[in-house]
Amino acid sequence: MSEKAVKLHVDGSSLGNPGHGGCGFLIIDAEGNVIKEGAAYLGIVTNNEAEYRGLLLGLKELKKLGVKDVEILTDSRLLYMQLLGKYRVKAENLKPLHREARELLKGFRWKARWVQRDLNKRADQLAKKAARGGIENGEVRS
Repeated sequence: MSEKAVKLHVDGSSLGNPGHGGCGFLIIDAEGNVIKEGAAYLGIVTNNEAEYRGLLLGLKELKKLGVKDVEILTDSRLLYMQLLGKYRVKAENLKPLHREARELLKGFRWKARWVQRDLNKRADQLAKKAARGGIENGEVRS
């Protein structure tokens, strides 16, 4: 794996908020090649929970790949602002997810960027497919 930073696109989807949820991630190398993508069905969750789950799934995959430098791209302003510490995590359901994300991030040199939804299309497609039940409960596929 290259020492250059990879891009981790993450997204979550909840059909009903709360409702059937899914998350997706896409890892792209410095040259723009897709390294890995994956998704998971989450059961009944809120949209914000699904966003965090997409981040966690992607970070765990990066750890397996031995990646050290990552730029996280999300279209969730809340996730972005909470990761940077600009928004407090008030929702009880998000506190353990935020703690887990912060713990996982300790193993990386990272930065985060909020992007428009159209720049996060593939992660969005994966999350929506998972939410619709296109992926077995809890199983990650790529």
